[in-house]
Formats: sequence, C-alpha cells, structure tokens
Amino acid sequence: MKTLPLRHVFPPRLVLALVAGFWLATTQVAVAQPPADSTANDEAPGRVVIERLDEPNSTPLSPAETEATLPEVTVTAPFPRQPLGDDTVVSASPTETARRQVGSSITVITEQDIQNRGSRTLNEILRTVPGFDVTPRGGPGQQTTIFTRGTNGSQTKVLLDGIPLNDPSSPNRAFDPANFLLDNVQRIEVIRGPQSTIYGSDAIGGVVNIVTRRGEGPTQVRTTHEGGSFGTYSQSTTISGGTENFWYSVSGAWFTSDGFSAASAGTENDGYENGTLSGRVGALLTDDWDFDVSWRYVDSDVDLDGFMADAARNLDNEQFFLRAQTTLTQLDGMLEHRAGYSFASYKRDDRGGFQSFFDGKSHQFDYQAKLTTFDDGCFKHSVTGGVEHIHEDILQDTSSMFISFPAAASQFGTGGFVENQFAVNDRWFTTAGYRHDDYSRAGTADTYRVTSRFLIPEADLDVHGAIGTGFRSPALAEVAAGFGFDPNLRPEESFGWEVGAEKRIFDDKVVVDATYFRNDLDNLIVFPFPTFTATNIGSALTAGVEVSGQFELGPDTFLTASYTNTKTRDNGTGNQLLRRPRHKFNATLSQFLCDKQAQVSLNMRFVGDRQDFGATLDEYFLVNASAWWQVSKSVRLFARVDNITDEQYEDVLGFNTADISAYGGVTIALGGYDGE
Repeated sequence: MKTLPLRHVFPPRLVLALVAGFWLATTQVAVAQPPADSTANDEAPGRVVIERLDEPNSTPLSPAETEATLPEVTVTAPFPRQPLGDDTVVSASPTETARRQVGSSITVITEQDIQNRGSRTLNEILRTVPGFDVTPRGGPGQQTTIFTRGTNGSQTKVLLDGIPLNDPSSPNRAFDPANFLLDNVQRIEVIRGPQSTIYGSDAIGGVVNIVTRRGEGPTQVRTTHEGGSFGTYSQSTTISGGTENFWYSVSGAWFTSDGFSAASAGTENDGYENGTLSGRVGALLTDDWDFDVSWRYVDSDVDLDGFMADAARNLDNEQFFLRAQTTLTQLDGMLEHRAGYSFASYKRDDRGGFQSFFDGKSHQFDYQAKLTTFDDGCFKHSVTGGVEHIHEDILQDTSSMFISFPAAASQFGTGGFVENQFAVNDRWFTTAGYRHDDYSRAGTADTYRVTSRFLIPEADLDVHGAIGTGFRSPALAEVAAGFGFDPNLRPEESFGWEVGAEKRIFDDKVVVDATYFRNDLDNLIVFPFPTFTATNIGSALTAGVEVSGQFELGPDTFLTASYTNTKTRDNGTGNQLLRRPRHKFNATLSQFLCDKQAQVSLNMRFVGDRQDFGATLDEYFLVNASAWWQVSKSVRLFARVDNITDEQYEDVLGFNTADISAYGGVTIALGGYDGE
C-alpha cells in the first residue's frame, strides 16, 4: 500500500495555521479543564444531560435537573453565534428551534457522546441511531451505504455545516461516510422522514447534519493518540478558542490501519490511510452582523477487493468541502437574513478499476430571510423564505469502458421554499412549508411538509407527528453520463408520515418515545433486465415502529435503548428490499465511577436477518465495551473492545467484518479554562 505524500495530507498553508496556533496556545499555558461528561444518551428521545455551563468541572445534571435548571436555548443554523445547548437542534427547521418544539423524529449525538463511545468515523457512530442501517463492505475505508427507515442509500442527505456532501460523481449521488473522521465535530443531528421542503433533493429518508466544533474561551490545544488491533493507529490535534466577537477551531487528524481482507474469500489485508484537515473561523463584525467559514480537506487511500478477491486495486480519494456564510439581523432581531456559498469536490484515482478517475464538484448559493410577525407570549408566529441554486459537474475516464458515454456532464437546479412556524401558549408547536424546484435535466418537483408537537405537562406527555413529501433529482450518471443513462428521467418521489408520543415518568428518570412511520416511494430509477437502461418504473413501501428510551437506574447508572421494526417491500416483485433488517435493537449500559471521574459502558446491538441478492444474511448479536478515566484535569485515558464474543457475520454478502479487537489511547489538553 502506498504512503500518501505529506504535501497531499497536510497542505503547507494549513500546516502553517496549525503551527501558528500551537505557538499561540503554548504561550498561554494553563492547565486544561475538560468539560463535564454527560451521561450516556445514545438515543434519548428529547431528554439529554447538560453540563453546568457556569462551572466547568461540575457534576452532570440528570434529565430532571436539566429541565428544572436550564432554559431551552435557541441558536441559528448552521453556524450558531453562541455554543450549542444540548436541548437545541439546528436541523429540523431553517431557523432556530428548541428540541421540545420539533414534531419530527430527531436524534442528537453530542461531542461528549462521540468521545465516550470511542468512535473514530461517521459510519461507526451512525450504526446506533434508530431507523438507521449502515452497511460497510469490509473494514476501514471500504464503501459504506446508509439506509434511513428502509429507503435507498441515495435517499439520505448529508450536510456538513450546511454543505451538501452527497457525491455528484457517484452512480446515484449517495454519500459514503467511510472517509469521514470525527475530529473537530461538535455534534451530529439525524432527522428522519421526508425533509425535501427545507433541504431539496435527496432528503427522502432523512437528513444527517454534522456541525463543526465552535471554539470558545482561552486557547486550548487538545491532542489524542490511539492504537490497537489490525495495526491501527490514529492521532489528532485540535487548537480552538474564542471571545465574544471571534471564534476558531483548527484540527489535523491521521488514521492508518493494516485492515483485513474486505472480501470473505480474500487472504491479504486491505489497508487504509486517511489524513484530514478541518477548521472553522468566525467573527461578530457588529452587534447584528457575523461572518463564518468552515472547511474540511480529506486525502485517503484504501486497498479494494473487487469481483476477484485479492485483486490488485487501490483507490485514492481526495475531498474538499468549504462554506462561507454571513448573517444579518434587523428590527431588534425580528428580521434575519442569511446568505451562504458551499463548495464540495471529489477526486478519485482508481488503480485497477474500470475507470482510472472520476471527479465531481458542486457549487451552491443560498439565501433565506426570517420574519417574526407575532410574539405576545400566548401566540408566536414567524415566516421563513429562501432560495437556493446548485450546480453539479462530473468528469470521468471512459477509455477503459466497454460502452462509450460522455466523459463530462453538468446540471443545475434552482429551488425556493417558504415555512411558517406557529406556537400557541408554549405547548402547541406547528410548522408548515412548501417548496418548488426546477432542475435543468429532470424538470420540476413540488414538495410540502407539516409537523406538530403538543405538550401535555399535566400528564408528562408529548404527542408529535409529521407528514410530507420528498424527491431525488436523478444523478448525472443516471441522466447524462453513466452506464445505461436516460436523458428523460424524472425525479424520484415519496410521501411519508409519522405519529408518536413521548412519555416521562419518575421525575424524568425514565423517558420513552414510540413512533410509527410510513413512506411510499414512487418513480424510482431502476435498471431492468435485459436492457439495463435507466427508467422511472420502480415503487416501494417502507413502514415500521421506532421505540427509544433513556433510563436513570441510579445516580451513577444509566441505560439507553432503542428498537426498530422496519417492513420494506418492492412493489414490483413483492420482495423485501436488500440489506434492510426487519428487526434491530441497540442498548448501552453506562456506569460512572470514582465520583464521575471514570466511566465504563457496555453496548449490545442485534441485527435481524436480511436479504442480499438471492441469499439470506444471518442475524447477529454484537457486544462492545468502552471505558475512560479522567486521570487529571489535562489527561484522559480511554479504551474499548469491539465484538467481545468474536461473532462471525456479514453486513454485505461476500464481505468480511472485524473479529474481536481492542483499542486504547490518551487525550492531553493544555490551555483553555483553568476551572477557577
């Protein structure tokens, strides 16, 4: 396996930025005060633990204490001026929204959750989200598909600080999470159900919104080193800080692993390397005007097994993402303007594959305005309107293909939306929105969404629901420049709805949420035998139940659990959709030790049997363990063991999964708050 050139992994300008920041930090050395650790809240349906913001080394609050002590904080998506509160979400609406006002199903994964679980990549952390199925084709860096509530892998939209990450050069514009390291990530929000009214194309099954860390306080340098099974080693360093008017966070990460054979029939290891640089810088230019920039650069290299196991094939993947955004408020905050530009670039060199290279780029310009019309205590109303324009390009090698098709293609789309938000007596919250899109190759699409949440505090009960439509414009490979493409394709369409209830008992020590959902998918793009020409003839159904809960078993013992029952059907054949299990269960039991200076956790995950190209993949049950110990204010040790029972299973037919494996490391923090 080749070694990535240093100039590719760490561009000179970003290296200088890291060095300069490190020098600045070491001139202000103060003992770091790590943030208080939250309790486990893997799939807490709306009640999460919030650290005491005024006391950096304080004990985490229980869900009941949280509601009694801290108000619901609101922020502006996707770049908040203030640090995010755990009871706030930035993905359910185009503007600020408190968690208790959201009618759609949403899961929030905080930075502390990521650290406590020891997750390194996005596909690892998403595996525990209710309604999600994540299927990698082998070990680290191998192609991975996300299925949300049974919908196709191309029907989940992924964002980074508002940047659309769905790959315009992939066969169906799906996003592959395998190369996304979790360094410099502050939180991940997962909102399920059709979301095209706000997010446009691809948001049929749901949206994954990744939010980069926002620096605050005195300069801090945090570095992590980890090693373990399969010759795995990773390291990352983050420099962050900020004042009331300026904030920054810059990070560099390196991950390498000898891996294992991706193909079940293979014998040689398929290694992986990943170098990532990321950052975010923002400033409050005036009391009413701010500017923010976020970026991420990834250079990865992975060995692949194709149709022939142990084939000499290697994929070099270079990615760059950028967003610049400005926000202006007027009329004492009643009117807010936001304008932004997003850029995403994918470049691949596939040595030994059918195509030696295939590249894609997307540019997006967006503007939105929010006007608060009423806010008299009993009734609140605001209206938000916005427009977006996206341009996609692909460039690919066709010299080695058996069938000739264009080497380059492009398309653009323009969309506009409007959403109304209503609140009555701070107990009934409703949103209603409409959107129109027009794509240069696939034509128009119209979508709507209505959500509602009704609070019944006398019964400690919330009732919530949502109904709406979604669409996916054909990818360029399907409509202009791929195998069997058809220039007459129309957008895929969906109609989805959900209804559920959240119940809290024993002073919020037990919180349970149950939701029924259904999606009807039409106009799906398929490649029927024997012509293999793309056409809009597919239709499918996905429906099921999600149940999740958080249980405070004692002052230092917490259990989170979720169960998803998903029924899927290809309406053309009557068969179950591939790689989507009917039953899935996940639970994490966490125990604090030593006056909350240490924690041990046990995670259990069950995945039922699935269909995969004429075969049935067996069900499996995994047991993982993790632990951390805060040795001092600046040193934290951590370890984890995956697949403790050495379960043998497959997520994708013919591809391996990891045996029992162990990892451990240390995090050192210098600077930041001194806790006084």
